[in-house]
Amino acid sequence: MGRMQSKLFILGPVLFLSALIITGCGPATAQPTEVVVTIPAEVTPIPEGPEETEFTTAYSAARAHISEHYGEQPPPSGLGWTTEPITLEGPIDSMGYQYTTGDWVVTVTCPIAGPKRVAYRVRVANETTGFRWEGHVDGEGRVSAASEDILVARDAVLAYVREQYGDQAPALELSWMEELTSPELVPGGISYRFTAEDWVLTIDTAVVPPEMRVYRMSVSNPTPGFWWEGRIDAQGHVTEGPEIVLTAHGAALNYVSEHYGEQAPGPDLTWEGGRATPEGLIGGETFQYTADDWVVTITYPVVAPENVVYHIVVANPTTGFQWEGELDAERYLTETAAPEGYSPPEVVLDRTGARDAALSYIYKQYRYPPVESLYWEEERITPGGMVGAETYRYTAFDWVAEISYNVVAPQAMIYQVRVTNPTLGLEWEGEVDAAGQVAEQPAPTGGQPVVAWYGHVVSTPDGAQFDDYLTLVPEGVGEIGLTGADASIEAEIVALRDKEEPGKYAHFWGTLTCDVPDYGGCQLVVSRLRPDGPGPFFAPDPVEGWEGTIYSGPPGPRSGGDDYFALVGDFPVRYGIDSLDPTITAQLESLSDTQTTIRVWGHVTCPAIDSYGTHIVVTRIEVEGEAPAEDEYERWNTYTSEKFGYTLKYPGDATVMGSDLDESVQFVGPLSDDEHWPWLEVGHLDSDFYHPPTGTDVHQWIADSDISYDEIGPEVEVAGLSTVHLITYKSPMAYANDDYYFIKGDQLFCIMILHTGGQQDWELYNKFLRSFTFP
Repeated sequence: MGRMQSKLFILGPVLFLSALIITGCGPATAQPTEVVVTIPAEVTPIPEGPEETEFTTAYSAARAHISEHYGEQPPPSGLGWTTEPITLEGPIDSMGYQYTTGDWVVTVTCPIAGPKRVAYRVRVANETTGFRWEGHVDGEGRVSAASEDILVARDAVLAYVREQYGDQAPALELSWMEELTSPELVPGGISYRFTAEDWVLTIDTAVVPPEMRVYRMSVSNPTPGFWWEGRIDAQGHVTEGPEIVLTAHGAALNYVSEHYGEQAPGPDLTWEGGRATPEGLIGGETFQYTADDWVVTITYPVVAPENVVYHIVVANPTTGFQWEGELDAERYLTETAAPEGYSPPEVVLDRTGARDAALSYIYKQYRYPPVESLYWEEERITPGGMVGAETYRYTAFDWVAEISYNVVAPQAMIYQVRVTNPTLGLEWEGEVDAAGQVAEQPAPTGGQPVVAWYGHVVSTPDGAQFDDYLTLVPEGVGEIGLTGADASIEAEIVALRDKEEPGKYAHFWGTLTCDVPDYGGCQLVVSRLRPDGPGPFFAPDPVEGWEGTIYSGPPGPRSGGDDYFALVGDFPVRYGIDSLDPTITAQLESLSDTQTTIRVWGHVTCPAIDSYGTHIVVTRIEVEGEAPAEDEYERWNTYTSEKFGYTLKYPGDATVMGSDLDESVQFVGPLSDDEHWPWLEVGHLDSDFYHPPTGTDVHQWIADSDISYDEIGPEVEVAGLSTVHLITYKSPMAYANDDYYFIKGDQLFCIMILHTGGQQDWELYNKFLRSFTFP
């Protein structure tokens, strides 16, 4: 049997951060107003009775915690409370009291013969205001907001560790202090850190229904050098081992089950075991897990994490079944030895199998961060009344997968799969057949490939919403948030933060997505980077239809001393450019500084001794906006200014707008994706700045003024008049724009081209500029 390979998706909380809303020139978005709640100095406690004193004390401690941490209005003084004893049945039976007054309900309960770690559970709620709080208070009045299942999991693991390791484990009488370590605004995961003397216990789990939760835990003490890792499920079953080892264990069982059917271990087995490394063995580790007649053995060398390969054996001595595989550091599982004499059954995927096959394809093809398939929530969204077809939606954090299919024989199934992730800007569609073959149609959208962009990494101030961003070179080309596609690349990015020369600058590869929660509203997921200086040389990257313009560049460090190619779009990244074909070379030289948009094919080398450390070798070129055809203004309209007498052409689907056409005229295109494009404006205001003395040179007039811009662009003539071309880059609050200033008599004119929605079409823009004439 040939080698088979699959991808295991690993759970990792996905950070949702508030998106920066780009409003362009429109009004700012209204922000919520902070409400300050005043807590009364004295609050009448719940009435105390002989049997209620302990419960009232617990409530008082909880109320003080609420006032300190949430600033919420507690029940006011002077209320008459109704008291009712209650008994709650569940995994841990509890007794206590419920107190009600008006809209307030306070419940204080205590486990019956429960563990000493938690004395009271307190709930405070107001149905009218919607305020709810729940927590625990121990016998010494300390308040814990950790949920019951977190504390139960913690204590179950501590009991397991004490049973297995005796005096090496944490003592029973320790008092644990908790700390919520989940990052703010993370809806997908919960993490806690508990400390007691030198002991540290960590626990994290996904926000899923309690019966599906698996808690990842560690118990450590640096003083004696004790370290334990493992998992505990919602049923209280503990599995010992480092997280990556347990991942390898689960990956192997899933693979064997999928490929060998009934010959493989059953899904309901309870596995036991842990570290089985022989005493005195140095340089390697062994973990072994057993269930009935089955044994899973995992061995690996003690080397750098990025070099570890985990060897896995799944065996059953009774039946003679033995399978072997390897899991690499990137979580790819490869079958290395098939069971002798066993044949895998024909794979017939169901809808969840089709979902996972599509996700595996997306990860391997596009290197998007993986997601754990174990925690998908299913929802049937088949339209009512539809017969013979089904549609299901699966969600896991910010991932959404929709599966549609016709109800036919299992072997004939074709699943239509759509996978989206707004945080990553991913939209993917394709087909998966019953055998697991994936056909993509189309490729993911919303992400722009990034090849050898040049810049340096800047850290943000402490307490800022985002931790760093990339400043592209030269300054002003753009600033974008960035993150590593994996932990090792993220570490390289962190090492570049605020670094001084040498090694300050680097080239970056990856995928850029905008309208996402990161610095400036855009995020570059970096798949590769190369700092300046000695280092690896990569194979040239293909250049296929890149759009941009050519400019002449002054000699200087890393400039190549000649022209450069700047991409069109919100980030006009620059590259050195040349060709081995003399004809194409001459064409490139003729296009320099003409503001003509071209498309180029070839390859780009980085590092290179050329502009910005890159060098595009062009093998093919297409030029837009060459000699206009006679009918180039077909379906365009004509506008004539009654006051100034000029005439121009504008697109037929645009609208003429302006509150005072003698001040400025806008030519605004139709609405698409909530943006109007194109947006062209001719300004001729009645102000001192717009009335220079007759004969004034426009270059000097603009140079002497206080106009904000980012770059001076190539000059063009409008109506036979010389212009000053000012370029303003996109900012978080405004779109990029090009302004052309020229003077006719004693009137200054400004033609503004606003790149709404990031769209640019210089063929259209140049047609508009060429059409402007005076009588």
